[in-house]
Amino acid sequence: MYISKNLSACLLICLMLFGIAEAKKKNKRSKKQKTEAKSNVIFGMQQDFSIAFPGSLPKPKIDSTGIMTKFGGTQFYSYSANSNKGSAMIGHFDISYDNIRASSIELANNPSAFLDTLQSQLVKNMDGTIQRKIKVLKEGLYHNRTMYFTAKATKDTMIYIRCDHVYDPPRIYQILYTTTLKGKTELPFVNKFFQSFTILKKQ
Repeated sequence: MYISKNLSACLLICLMLFGIAEAKKKNKRSKKQKTEAKSNVIFGMQQDFSIAFPGSLPKPKIDSTGIMTKFGGTQFYSYSANSNKGSAMIGHFDISYDNIRASSIELANNPSAFLDTLQSQLVKNMDGTIQRKIKVLKEGLYHNRTMYFTAKATKDTMIYIRCDHVYDPPRIYQILYTTTLKGKTELPFVNKFFQSFTILKKQ
Protein backbone atom coordinates (compact mmCIF):
# COMPACT_ATOMS: atom_id res chain seq x y z
CA MET A 1 0.00 0.00 0.00
CA TYR A 2 1.12 3.56 -0.60
CA ILE A 3 0.19 4.98 2.80
CA SER A 4 0.22 2.59 5.73
CA LYS A 5 -2.86 1.88 7.78
CA ASN A 6 -0.88 3.15 10.78
CA LEU A 7 -1.01 6.60 9.24
CA SER A 8 -4.73 6.53 8.55
CA ALA A 9 -5.35 5.23 12.07
CA CYS A 10 -3.26 8.08 13.44
CA LEU A 11 -5.37 10.57 11.53
CA LEU A 12 -8.59 9.05 12.81
CA ILE A 13 -7.45 8.97 16.44
CA CYS A 14 -5.75 12.36 16.52
CA LEU A 15 -8.41 14.21 14.56
CA MET A 16 -11.82 12.63 14.34
CA LEU A 17 -12.21 10.54 17.47
CA PHE A 18 -10.48 13.00 19.76
CA GLY A 19 -12.62 15.86 18.55
CA ILE A 20 -15.80 13.84 18.99
CA ALA A 21 -14.82 12.74 22.50
CA GLU A 22 -14.10 16.32 23.48
CA ALA A 23 -17.49 17.39 22.19
CA LYS A 24 -19.26 14.87 24.41
CA LYS A 25 -17.39 16.05 27.51
CA LYS A 26 -18.31 19.71 27.14
CA ASN A 27 -21.53 21.23 28.47
CA LYS A 28 -23.76 23.38 26.34
CA ARG A 29 -22.27 26.81 25.92
CA SER A 30 -23.93 30.21 25.97
CA LYS A 31 -24.47 32.15 22.75
CA LYS A 32 -21.51 31.98 20.39
CA GLN A 33 -19.38 35.06 20.03
CA LYS A 34 -19.99 36.78 16.71
CA THR A 35 -16.39 37.88 16.38
CA GLU A 36 -14.05 35.18 15.10
CA ALA A 37 -11.05 34.67 17.37
CA LYS A 38 -7.64 35.57 16.04
CA SER A 39 -6.00 32.81 13.99
CA ASN A 40 -3.14 30.75 15.43
CA VAL A 41 -0.31 31.07 12.92
CA ILE A 42 2.23 28.27 13.17
CA PHE A 43 5.52 27.70 11.38
CA GLY A 44 7.24 24.44 10.48
CA MET A 45 10.03 23.33 12.78
CA GLN A 46 12.54 24.38 10.13
CA GLN A 47 10.62 27.55 9.27
CA ASP A 48 9.81 25.91 5.94
CA PHE A 49 6.06 26.61 5.90
CA SER A 50 3.35 28.55 7.68
CA ILE A 51 -0.41 28.11 8.12
CA ALA A 52 -3.08 29.92 10.13
CA PHE A 53 -5.24 27.60 12.23
CA PRO A 54 -8.81 28.76 12.95
CA GLY A 55 -8.96 30.92 16.06
CA SER A 56 -11.97 28.95 17.27
CA LEU A 57 -9.68 25.95 17.83
CA PRO A 58 -7.13 25.55 20.64
CA LYS A 59 -3.41 26.00 20.07
CA PRO A 60 -2.13 23.28 17.70
CA LYS A 61 -0.17 20.39 19.21
CA ILE A 62 2.92 18.94 17.56
CA ASP A 63 3.50 15.21 17.22
CA SER A 64 5.46 12.77 15.09
CA THR A 65 5.36 9.08 14.31
CA GLY A 66 7.20 6.66 12.09
CA ILE A 67 5.17 5.29 9.19
CA MET A 68 5.76 2.65 6.53
CA THR A 69 4.78 3.26 2.93
CA LYS A 70 5.24 1.23 -0.23
CA PHE A 71 8.16 3.53 -0.92
CA GLY A 72 9.87 2.78 2.40
CA GLY A 73 9.77 4.07 5.96
CA THR A 74 9.57 7.77 6.79
CA GLN A 75 8.69 10.13 9.62
CA PHE A 76 5.28 11.83 9.72
CA TYR A 77 5.14 15.19 11.52
CA SER A 78 1.78 16.66 12.45
CA TYR A 79 0.32 19.85 13.91
CA SER A 80 -3.28 19.36 15.03
CA ALA A 81 -6.02 21.24 16.87
CA ASN A 82 -9.26 19.64 18.01
CA SER A 83 -12.54 20.83 19.50
CA ASN A 84 -16.26 20.16 19.33
CA LYS A 85 -16.41 22.59 16.39
CA GLY A 86 -14.13 20.49 14.24
CA SER A 87 -10.53 19.38 13.86
CA ALA A 88 -7.72 20.77 11.76
CA MET A 89 -4.33 19.33 10.95
CA ILE A 90 -1.31 19.80 8.78
CA GLY A 91 1.18 16.99 8.47
CA HIS A 92 4.16 16.27 6.26
CA PHE A 93 6.50 13.48 5.33
CA ASP A 94 9.29 12.99 2.79
CA ILE A 95 9.63 10.33 0.10
CA SER A 96 12.66 10.47 -2.18
CA TYR A 97 12.43 10.26 -5.96
CA ASP A 98 14.65 7.18 -5.93
CA ASN A 99 12.31 5.40 -3.52
CA ILE A 100 9.29 6.22 -5.67
CA ARG A 101 11.10 5.17 -8.84
CA ALA A 102 12.08 1.85 -7.27
CA SER A 103 8.38 1.13 -6.88
CA SER A 104 7.00 2.76 -10.03
CA ILE A 105 8.82 4.66 -12.76
CA GLU A 106 5.47 6.00 -13.97
CA LEU A 107 4.60 7.52 -10.58
CA ALA A 108 8.12 8.88 -10.14
CA ASN A 109 7.81 10.80 -13.40
CA ASN A 110 4.20 11.89 -12.96
CA PRO A 111 3.65 13.95 -9.77
CA SER A 112 -0.07 14.32 -10.53
CA ALA A 113 -0.58 10.56 -10.67
CA PHE A 114 1.56 10.19 -7.55
CA LEU A 115 -0.69 12.54 -5.57
CA ASP A 116 -3.83 10.87 -6.91
CA THR A 117 -2.47 7.55 -5.71
CA LEU A 118 -1.70 8.89 -2.24
CA GLN A 119 -5.16 10.36 -1.80
CA SER A 120 -6.97 7.30 -3.13
CA GLN A 121 -5.03 5.05 -0.78
CA LEU A 122 -5.77 7.31 2.20
CA VAL A 123 -9.50 7.09 1.49
CA LYS A 124 -9.30 3.32 1.02
CA ASN A 125 -7.45 2.83 4.32
CA MET A 126 -10.15 4.81 6.12
CA ASP A 127 -12.97 2.95 4.34
CA GLY A 128 -14.11 6.33 3.08
CA THR A 129 -16.07 7.51 0.08
CA ILE A 130 -14.81 10.28 -2.20
CA GLN A 131 -17.37 13.02 -2.83
CA ARG A 132 -15.31 15.14 -5.21
CA LYS A 133 -11.74 16.07 -6.14
CA ILE A 134 -10.29 19.30 -7.49
CA LYS A 135 -6.96 19.73 -9.25
CA VAL A 136 -5.37 23.11 -8.66
CA LEU A 137 -1.98 24.76 -8.92
CA LYS A 138 -0.75 26.10 -5.59
CA GLU A 139 2.32 28.17 -4.85
CA GLY A 140 2.82 28.60 -8.58
CA LEU A 141 4.87 25.44 -9.06
CA TYR A 142 3.59 22.83 -6.64
CA HIS A 143 1.14 20.10 -7.51
CA ASN A 144 -1.93 20.18 -5.32
CA ARG A 145 -5.08 18.11 -4.87
CA THR A 146 -8.18 19.09 -2.91
CA MET A 147 -10.45 16.22 -1.99
CA TYR A 148 -13.72 15.94 -0.09
CA PHE A 149 -14.69 12.58 1.33
CA THR A 150 -16.68 10.92 4.09
CA ALA A 151 -15.84 8.13 6.53
CA LYS A 152 -17.24 6.63 9.69
CA ALA A 153 -15.50 7.63 12.92
CA THR A 154 -17.77 5.36 14.96
CA LYS A 155 -20.66 3.05 14.16
CA ASP A 156 -23.17 5.88 14.39
CA THR A 157 -21.02 8.89 13.51
CA MET A 158 -20.21 10.05 9.99
CA ILE A 159 -17.35 12.48 9.48
CA TYR A 160 -16.89 14.93 6.61
CA ILE A 161 -13.32 15.53 5.56
CA ARG A 162 -11.62 18.08 3.37
CA CYS A 163 -8.05 17.19 2.47
CA ASP A 164 -5.30 18.92 0.51
CA HIS A 165 -2.11 17.23 -0.65
CA VAL A 166 0.67 19.52 -1.79
CA TYR A 167 3.78 18.01 -3.37
CA ASP A 168 7.07 19.85 -2.98
CA PRO A 169 9.52 17.00 -3.74
CA PRO A 170 10.51 15.14 -1.71
CA ARG A 171 8.01 16.66 0.77
CA ILE A 172 4.31 15.80 0.81
CA TYR A 173 2.13 18.18 2.82
CA GLN A 174 -1.25 16.93 4.00
CA ILE A 175 -3.80 19.49 5.23
CA LEU A 176 -7.10 18.31 6.70
CA TYR A 177 -10.25 19.69 8.26
CA THR A 178 -12.87 17.32 9.62
CA THR A 179 -16.28 17.77 11.18
CA THR A 180 -19.34 15.70 12.04
CA LEU A 181 -21.58 18.39 10.54
CA LYS A 182 -22.50 17.98 6.88
CA GLY A 183 -21.76 20.93 4.62
CA LYS A 184 -19.36 22.61 7.07
CA THR A 185 -16.08 21.92 5.27
CA GLU A 186 -16.34 25.07 3.16
CA LEU A 187 -17.19 27.66 5.78
CA PRO A 188 -15.22 30.95 5.48
CA PHE A 189 -12.89 30.16 8.38
CA VAL A 190 -12.17 26.71 6.93
CA ASN A 191 -11.41 28.19 3.51
CA LYS A 192 -9.10 30.68 5.21
CA PHE A 193 -7.25 27.84 6.94
CA PHE A 194 -6.50 26.08 3.65
CA GLN A 195 -5.74 29.27 1.75
CA SER A 196 -3.28 30.46 4.42
CA PHE A 197 -0.84 27.61 3.78
CA THR A 198 2.42 29.00 2.45
CA ILE A 199 5.69 27.29 1.61
CA LEU A 200 8.47 29.48 2.93
CA LYS A 201 11.42 27.32 1.95
CA LYS A 202 11.41 25.00 -1.04
CA GLN A 203 12.71 21.51 -0.33
